[in-house]
Amino acid sequence: PYHQKVQREAAAQKAYLSRGLSRLGVQVFPGGANFLVARIGPGAEAAAEGLRKAGILVKDVSRRPRLEGCLRVTVGKKRDNERFLNAVNGFLPPQAVLFDMDGVLVDVRESCRRTMQAVAERFLERPVPMKALDEYKQRPGMNNDWDCVEAFLRAEGIRTSRAAVVRLFQEIYFGENGKGLISREAWVPAKDMLARLAGRYKLGIVTGRPRAEALYTLEKFGASGFFSVLIGMEDTGRKPKPDPHGVRLAMKKLGARRAVYIGDIPDDMRAARGAGALPVAVLPDGGPDRESSEKKLRRAGAKKIIADVTHIE
Repeated sequence: PYHQKVQREAAAQKAYLSRGLSRLGVQVFPGGANFLVARIGPGAEAAAEGLRKAGILVKDVSRRPRLEGCLRVTVGKKRDNERFLNAVNGFLPPQAVLFDMDGVLVDVRESCRRTMQAVAERFLERPVPMKALDEYKQRPGMNNDWDCVEAFLRAEGIRTSRAAVVRLFQEIYFGENGKGLISREAWVPAKDMLARLAGRYKLGIVTGRPRAEALYTLEKFGASGFFSVLIGMEDTGRKPKPDPHGVRLAMKKLGARRAVYIGDIPDDMRAARGAGALPVAVLPDGGPDRESSEKKLRRAGAKKIIADVTHIE
């Protein structure tokens, strides 16, 4: 009876460990022994070392034939298995890398930002410093440029319809056949870098731009082939960032349980954190307000801050 009890407990904990790894998106190979072989992925060796430093020993078998990216994990007691699952989640490589578009994939300082400034100046009939609009952009719920300009104007005592703000914004930004300020945009990441990332991870975009505009931009720069999913303004409906709906939707469409989301404002970080993705922020070096911006990004959940998206590798 004692041996049977031990066997039942071991089988139950093995099943528990297997289910836990599967929920994390880890492939588990079946077997009859008191251990599991789990395919962690390209970061298996680093995960094994990180777990060792955390006091959890697993066997790295990732260099053996047909076991690339695998660890051998001995089944323990429930508390040991729980500790392992909690720890390994922090070392698992992402299955998908998701990008915001404005300020991450595309340099919009001379397009979207200038358009916001031009719209504000047109309504206020006076110069508006870019710094004032940048400060508004850092506030919660200001991911959408139309919303940001409208809120800024409202704070300045201007009462106008949203439709009027959007109409003027699009007139200046997109113009006739894309000849507005959108023509000043520059693509940031090198194509060979995106090709390398696409060879290892599923890539996607979650942007506040209208879908047609996002597609126009991708086609213009010849970059549409790198991304398997595009979530635009219409896809999020009444749940734009900082709501995590768009990031969750992209992960679902890609079949990814683990993802990195790269954005440039606090709302991006909040959306990533809410969706269970790793929030990474792009914040250029230099600038008088960098320290303040970094604090806001970290408070919103940024786990890593990079100078530009080319550093993501």
